Amino acid sequence: MPLSDRARRRRNRIATAAALGALAGFFVIFGTGPYGWINMVKVKKRQQQLRREILINMVRNELLRQEIKRMKQDEKYLESKARERFGLVKPGETSYRFYPADSLNPGP
Repeated sequence: MPLSDRARRRRNRIATAAALGALAGFFVIFGTGPYGWINMVKVKKRQQQLRREILINMVRNELLRQEIKRMKQDEKYLESKARERFGLVKPGETSYRFYPADSLNPGP
């Protein structure tokens, strides 16, 4: 027996609602939670950020290794770095410090 137009529309609405419900359920189940795709996108982004930081730190470490090596091998370089950092002077030398002109004026 053929279905009436009204029954066909009702059946189509029910099928559409069921499909949308299934799709929503799929997104809820697979989109949320600790292993959901939303969290995985965040994890991937954090991984990329950490990889960049690792590369930056590897470059910094290499530069520091080179500086340590140079300090161990070059006495004059070590002396110049100590003078810069700690303001060291040799006996008989005079140390001068220069300040910006505006730093000497009292502020309001």
